Amino acid sequence: FFSAELLPSSRVFYILMITLTLRIIDETLGYSLVAVGESNKPALINFVRAIITLGAYALLIPIPALGIIGAALSTIIGTIVANPLNIYFLRRKQVQAKFSTFLKPFAIFFALYLPARFLLPQMNWLLKIAAILIYFLLSCALSVFTKEDIQAISQEITILFQKRFQAKGA
Repeated sequence: FFSAELLPSSRVFYILMITLTLRIIDETLGYSLVAVGESNKPALINFVRAIITLGAYALLIPIPALGIIGAALSTIIGTIVANPLNIYFLRRKQVQAKFSTFLKPFAIFFALYLPARFLLPQMNWLLKIAAILIYFLLSCALSVFTKEDIQAISQEITILFQKRFQAKGA
């Protein structure tokens, strides 16, 4: 989807997308803590994440082979440390927060991505579509996506198509 000029930054982009996903989970857990009356905990967790991230910056960025990738990895490391703290404090308030809920989609992704990346470095579009389909099927089988999730998504897609066709017909 992007020009060849951006190709050198593609690895950093991949890492930043994983970071974004982890940060969204982290933010949701933080808001949950506030909702259950633990409004002081997110600030503590953010402080711990910042210290870990800064330490990782100091260790990883100077490594010549990493550089900017080291900065992106540092953010992941800080967030990976913060998420268990969020879950710990939520569990203390009897909120059912499970690591498996967050880890399943990542495990499925890496189980598909790593073999494809190293065994099929030049995947054609058909194999990419097959990988997405397998991800979806495994996610359904492992209850990452529920029937209700799929129904809600299909309803939203139906509404979008109906609006688009109505706009074209008008």
